[in-house]
Amino acid sequence: MTSVSSWQVNLKYDEDGVAEVSRKLFSTLYNTYKFFALYANVDGFTATEPEVEFAKRPEIDRWILSLLNTLVKEVEESLNDYEPTRAARAISEFVNDNLSNWYVRLNRKRFWAGDMNEDKLSAYQTLYVCLKTIAQLMAPIAPFYADKLYSDLMQPVTGAEYTTVHLSRYPEAEDYKVNNQLEAQMQLAQDITSNVLALRRKVNIKVRQPLQTLLVPVVDANQRAMVEAMRDLIAIEVNVKDIKIVDNEESGLIKRVKADFKKLGPRYGKIMKQLGKAIQEMDQKQISELERNGSYTFAVDGDKLTLTLGQAGTVAGEFRVVALGQTGDEIVGIGQLCGGDALFIGGIQLAVADVFHDGAGEEVGILQDDAQGAAQVGFFDLIDIDAIVADLAVGDVIEAV
Repeated sequence: MTSVSSWQVNLKYDEDGVAEVSRKLFSTLYNTYKFFALYANVDGFTATEPEVEFAKRPEIDRWILSLLNTLVKEVEESLNDYEPTRAARAISEFVNDNLSNWYVRLNRKRFWAGDMNEDKLSAYQTLYVCLKTIAQLMAPIAPFYADKLYSDLMQPVTGAEYTTVHLSRYPEAEDYKVNNQLEAQMQLAQDITSNVLALRRKVNIKVRQPLQTLLVPVVDANQRAMVEAMRDLIAIEVNVKDIKIVDNEESGLIKRVKADFKKLGPRYGKIMKQLGKAIQEMDQKQISELERNGSYTFAVDGDKLTLTLGQAGTVAGEFRVVALGQTGDEIVGIGQLCGGDALFIGGIQLAVADVFHDGAGEEVGILQDDAQGAAQVGFFDLIDIDAIVADLAVGDVIEAV
């Protein structure tokens, strides 16, 4: 359910794919439940205790519950739009990145505490609600696993040996628990932590070796406040003694902007090449202005164009030209495309009409160009597009739009 881009795609049974999903989602969820059950049984937690008021819960509990209710809304919207793949991926991301790898890992000591005080009870109730809600959300997608998980969670509550998830009410989001600011703060802390740990790996400095100072560049006062709020958590996670928050100018970083051709292509197709060049040539002062104001105005062919940060941000995908044939054919790595996507090359848009998998498991698509007709292409297959090959060179990047 999570491994294909569209429900129209036929997918052959793949034991390796099943093993991967089992490892990434089901094993992670099982280990999270196992951790919860181990300490809940020791402390006699039954999920029938008086609930700790939401406002009195620690910030990290309020964060995961906010994220959980955001997930409930996202899954409901996805299923209502007949997008089970999007729903399944959202559930998997929540379990892996936020519940297991962040919330449980950061709160282990709260479950190890001796007495069942309010803080420990809040931790139990928060994790219980997350597990129970996940079981209900994934019931339409993984019915048997969800049923077993839900039944085990409900056994201390109902006293019954078996309680099916499929007769329970589907979760509804509690909007008063959603805190977008808190979610953004924690996401920023996760991003900073991930980048710092990646840098440690790159230079082969292990996390157990403390570092003196971490320099964190920010673009505005709001981002500075968010980093400040997460300062202690970040410092512990990356093992640094001090965090210095600086402006872009002080950081010494060199930034680069890429255009989001998926948004810009349909609107500025005729001047997209000139606009893309103008975006690539932005200097550090202009980039700082874009980050600070959220928009920037370009002068292209005598016209003024104002682009937002969402349009001049990270590209949807990149595909590199590996070689160019003698007759104008080109070899292109297609990457991850799905029906309805498109490639924007040298001002000409190629729409992807369909995507499927060949015997080797590679994605194969039909690229439709009005001038050339349909051509079936796969990884490193030939595409005959003489009209635009003159604008390309080996190593050029083709943007997905």
